[in-house]
Amino acid sequence: EMFLRRRISRAAAAPLPTGASLRPFVRHLGSLGHGDEMGLDLDVEFGRGLNEAFSRKADALFRDAAVALDLGCGSGRDAAFLGQWLRGWRVLAVDNHKGALDRSRRLGELVLGKGEGMLEVVDVDLRKADAPAALKAAIGGSGEAALVHGCRFLCADLLDELTGHGQGDCFLGVGGIFVWSTFADGEEKEGGPLAPPFKKSRRLRKGELRERFTQCGGGIGYEVVLDEEGTLVTRGEAVPANFFAAVRIF
Repeated sequence: EMFLRRRISRAAAAPLPTGASLRPFVRHLGSLGHGDEMGLDLDVEFGRGLNEAFSRKADALFRDAAVALDLGCGSGRDAAFLGQWLRGWRVLAVDNHKGALDRSRRLGELVLGKGEGMLEVVDVDLRKADAPAALKAAIGGSGEAALVHGCRFLCADLLDELTGHGQGDCFLGVGGIFVWSTFADGEEKEGGPLAPPFKKSRRLRKGELRERFTQCGGGIGYEVVLDEEGTLVTRGEAVPANFFAAVRIF
């Protein structure tokens, strides 16, 4: 808990705590000229810049009582950021690791306070077949989220459901945004990858997310607004990663 408090106090100098997995998207928005329009240093005024740029990109996203999902939330870093950036939204931090969910809950309380409308932790095993139904139940209402985010996590079957490839309804409403960053193929040496995740199913193929989001069919369509290669560090090793975002346009 002391670590969490120190982290929050260090972040107090900036308008919002940073969500590292979302930062490449902010840089992309800056490259489109949003930073100049707003007179912001997007790297410093991270959350505020992302908020305003997103609202220009997809006004429909910022509707009342919207829901954001942080899937495979871990210790809640990005979920807490989303909760502070998207005031008034329901932010669902989803994982099935009890320790991680406890840490997410504590971080949410430190950053956002306690009470209705704050960060909600949801215990769901996202790799199981019943995960989509459990997520729909947690969202409630139409079962649609306005933002779906994930970092360092991959389950192809779940992505099919999230994007409308599966048998169920799409999780994102029209105007909703999908933001994902996770490990990708690219640094395999003889004997396999140098660092986790070692399973091929836990890493994206090159261009996999773009392929999914441009070949949905079924009356569902997306605009890809970011598809960037980079790295994520795990066990001291820089592992190839894909930073991706798309907006549902119909």
